[in-house]
Amino acid sequence: EEFLSMSMPICTESIMQSRLTPSKKGSSQRDIQRKNSGENGRSSSSWLNYDHDSARSIEASDYSGGESTESISELVAVVKDNTKNPSLLKQKLHRLRNLADASNEQDMIPILTNILNEYRNDSQILTIAVGALWSVTAKDDEKKIEAATFGAIDCILDSLQNSHSQEDAEFCEWAIGTLSCLGQAASNRAAIADFNGVEIILNILLLHQASAGVFEWSCRALYELVRHREDDSNDDATRKNAVSIDENEGAQVIICAMKIHHSEFVAQEFALMTILRLLDRDDRAAVNHLLDQINEADGIAACVKILKARSMSPRVICLAAELTANLVVEAEGARNSVALQNAVECIPSLVRVMKEHDCNENVQKSCCRLFAKLARIEAGRRQMNDSKALVDIVFAMTKYTANLPLNEAASWALWCMSSFPSDFSLSYVKDALNALKTSTKEFPGEKVLLVGACGFIANVCSADEASMSHVPVEVPIRALKVKDQTDMVDEQACRALTCICIRSPAKVGVVFEGGGVDSLVKRLQSRSLKASAAACKSLAAMADTNDEIRRSVVDAGALEAVVTLLGYLRSTDCLEESLELLSVLLAWENKRQSIKLPSDSVSVLLEKIETCCDTSTLVEKACDTVLTLLLATATGSKSLDLDGLVETMSKLLNDPHSPVEVKQKACAVLWALVTKQKTKNEAHLASMFTSIIAVMKTFKGEDQGFNSELQSEAAGALLCISARIYDTSFKVSTEDIDCIIAVLYMTMEYACENIELLEKLLNVILNLSLVDESLVVQCGGVVVVVDAMADHEQEESILEVGCAILGLLASTEDLQVNLCIAETDGIDMIISALASFPSNERIQVSACKAISHISVDTESRHMIVSQGGLMLLVNAMNSNREDVDLAEGALSSLLNL
Repeated sequence: EEFLSMSMPICTESIMQSRLTPSKKGSSQRDIQRKNSGENGRSSSSWLNYDHDSARSIEASDYSGGESTESISELVAVVKDNTKNPSLLKQKLHRLRNLADASNEQDMIPILTNILNEYRNDSQILTIAVGALWSVTAKDDEKKIEAATFGAIDCILDSLQNSHSQEDAEFCEWAIGTLSCLGQAASNRAAIADFNGVEIILNILLLHQASAGVFEWSCRALYELVRHREDDSNDDATRKNAVSIDENEGAQVIICAMKIHHSEFVAQEFALMTILRLLDRDDRAAVNHLLDQINEADGIAACVKILKARSMSPRVICLAAELTANLVVEAEGARNSVALQNAVECIPSLVRVMKEHDCNENVQKSCCRLFAKLARIEAGRRQMNDSKALVDIVFAMTKYTANLPLNEAASWALWCMSSFPSDFSLSYVKDALNALKTSTKEFPGEKVLLVGACGFIANVCSADEASMSHVPVEVPIRALKVKDQTDMVDEQACRALTCICIRSPAKVGVVFEGGGVDSLVKRLQSRSLKASAAACKSLAAMADTNDEIRRSVVDAGALEAVVTLLGYLRSTDCLEESLELLSVLLAWENKRQSIKLPSDSVSVLLEKIETCCDTSTLVEKACDTVLTLLLATATGSKSLDLDGLVETMSKLLNDPHSPVEVKQKACAVLWALVTKQKTKNEAHLASMFTSIIAVMKTFKGEDQGFNSELQSEAAGALLCISARIYDTSFKVSTEDIDCIIAVLYMTMEYACENIELLEKLLNVILNLSLVDESLVVQCGGVVVVVDAMADHEQEESILEVGCAILGLLASTEDLQVNLCIAETDGIDMIISALASFPSNERIQVSACKAISHISVDTESRHMIVSQGGLMLLVNAMNSNREDVDLAEGALSSLLNL
């Protein structure tokens, strides 16, 4: 605002001499007056470089007013009486223009307006007349309004459209300068708008782009017409003028002139202020359109040229940096690679400027703002790294910790740079963290600063090479306690705490002491799903440290809060994070830990499974969380509402579109359910049995590839279910047993090393033998069991179950069954197991029982004795004298033998 006191230029004899002679000019009175009025002068202007060769022959007295002792009143009278005498009129008007107190004459404005009307085609008289009018109105707003009342604005604008006068660059400069003066009055701005003044000024600027004076005063006038004033009662005129600039592509005209006059720092200043004012509007559509226009005119290149120049004032540097920052954001959105590359080229100059003006706080602030935008570009980050820009950014933060805008911009620059480790040097981290710690303490509630600071801290903690000793944990904790939070503050603060806890578990205690956990639990109840998701990640990272921390997080109410959060989620947003937190809170290292689970936990999760059925990863995660919940409960506990669990899992298993991973989790859930709850509900058992058999059949290697992991989970669930159907009315079909036997054979062929799966399948056959042994024999149960034992003669668990199945099937003492066992080398496998593992009591018991049932027929007895069965039975009794079951089986065998 210090450049807005617009005194008119004084045309004295010394200036006249500078026009008439090509010698080097010294400081003119105009420059002196600018200095005295607080304005910066410019290096050159068109009215100081008037082309006298193209003008008529003029006398020195024409410019100085000649030697005269006339008073102001006498001069006014002479002018009034000699309006028809151009030669005398020019002399007197020059003198009036140069007199500082000419504004006191009452009749001056109507006289000058009449002269403007009468000499519309004489650009020289018009030039002097508008200059005199400028002088009369410069210091008095009432005079400005009076000039408009007498039609001066209309006359000047008409003259600027006159083909005779508009070609005269000097007249145009003085006329537009006078308009800039008159435009300081609110009503005059409205009048200029009504007379299409903006369009006329832009046309003149386009016509005289080579004139530095026209460029400067056009920009001054345009800025005067659009600048905002707090006490302005005529805002409509300001808006109308701004729209007029938009419609006439004024920004492009100004940018073109800026490129020509890059050394005119006063003109550049007003050009930049005008454009920035136009960008400072609430109409986003208009602003975006304006940015497009400026980038089309290569506005970034014009600004970069200013920033590269070494003679620019700090004020112009600030304005150019601010405009470039705005243009970079627009160019980035439009993917204008040429404009962005032009912007990147100014980075070395910005570094130089920050060093040269290290004591100028505004320059440091504007450069940091531009760096914050350039750091979002890959080429910008590389250039900033190569130019060591972070040194100056951190220095500015350290020196000006009380400058909020500077530290906000610097923190975002650091945040963007550190997001890409390859473009960031960790050597600046310590000083940067200390500066951020100081500035966030100075401005504890400033959200923009906290977002950048927390984002930077999170990135630093994510780098494996970074030291954690200087990380200020209190910054993200402080951010979480700020009132009227925003999503970005919550997200970055939680992200920072997450990274801190993962990298340095020792700092988790500091988070607790600072109240960080309570703040995070509150965020779980936030209306912002982004904030809730970020809080879930932080709490999960803390709870995953150890059981003690997990207990503290649970005690802070996180378990109830996350279940409540899951309950009101109506979309997939935040679902994955909340499921992960719930799983972590239940994943105790010490399995004996007891916690009170919300009774609706499972029902809430089942609802989420139905809601996000199209997102397989979330369904899988929800099933996994249900599994964790079931495993966390005590056996037989009724604390959880499990209604609908069997139906939901069966639906997932029966759905042909469910991924393998989801089916696998569903099998695991049913396995845990039957194990923990020992259900006897026949309908549920039948539904589960049927669904699992269908899955096993699908993935046994015919319709789909053989999947041992899925088969293992299915076999585990089927094992528990088959144990529950023993005394129920459920009937096992031939197809069911055929499927199990087929899977067992496929396992021996494709996953013979998977002993756990083989053992589960054999145990399923054992359980089904208790339900209907004849059906098992009929389906080839004996053969598959003997084959499994033969393929795994050294696997004790397989031999143990195999002996038990053969003994159970032979317990009917059906000669056909015994014959089948004998013919398939079943007796050989039993005797071999009895001989190979004398210390395995369970094998010894199962083998003795099997022999006791098989030895009822003569042929089998001969086979047993011939293979040393008698001695093995006696040895088993001697080795296991306390085992009654073994003694019973062995004695029964000996009796038969």
